[in-house]
Amino acid sequence: MRNFPVLGTMLLLVLTGQTSMGNEDREIKIAADKVVYRAAANKILYQGNVSLQRGPLSFKANSLEVTADGGEITRVEARGTPIQLVYKRNDSENVTGKANRLVYRPTQRRVTMEGDVTLQQEVGSIQAHTIHYNLETQEATAGSAEDEERGVEVILSPQRLLPQ
Repeated sequence: MRNFPVLGTMLLLVLTGQTSMGNEDREIKIAADKVVYRAAANKILYQGNVSLQRGPLSFKANSLEVTADGGEITRVEARGTPIQLVYKRNDSENVTGKANRLVYRPTQRRVTMEGDVTLQQEVGSIQAHTIHYNLETQEATAGSAEDEERGVEVILSPQRLLPQ
């Protein structure tokens, strides 16, 4: 497992959609083929062609499950083949990502992406089996699966990392 500072910035932008624009107050629009509400389990399950839009963040998955406790969202899990994420930044640069599974725990402020994870933006890209990100500490860890020969791959564009 390795730590990558650029990865942390990419994850923060893509997965939370929070920027200085105050995205946390923006409405969330979710569409799906089917929605199932399970009151006893405090869960909402969105199935088939799920799309989520929140400001500049868009997201597509096969399924999305939202779990709450006492009216507070405690877990969000998306699955796809793959899940596709796009974050349109102010400077018109897109940050894109994909994974087979994404779990966000807002109360713990942690995000995990698993299965053929790729995050890409102008400054570079990262590919890994799993990426864990702590929103509180802004620490990201990327790793490979135990049975995988391929490890973590990071590609950086040095001319894009420095201000011009």
